Amino acid sequence: LKQAEIRREHLRLLGETRFIESFITEAEEMKPIVSSLIEASQADYPIFLSGETGTGKSLVAELIHEQSR
Repeated sequence: LKQAEIRREHLRLLGETRFIESFITEAEEMKPIVSSLIEASQADYPIFLSGETGTGKSLVAELIHEQSR
C-alpha cells in the first residue's frame, strides 16, 4: 500500500499528462475510458462511482478530482 501511495504521489508530481498516460494501465483499451473520465470531471454535477472492491474506484476518484475545476 505504501508503494502504491508513493507511486501515485510521484505520478501526480510528474504532471497531468504523465499521470493520464500511466493511469491504471498502459493498455490501449483504457485510453478512451480515461478520456471519458476527464471529460466527466469538467461537468458541474456530482459523479457517483460504484463497483466491487479492488476495481480502482479510488484511482478514478483521484483522477476526477485532480482534473476537476
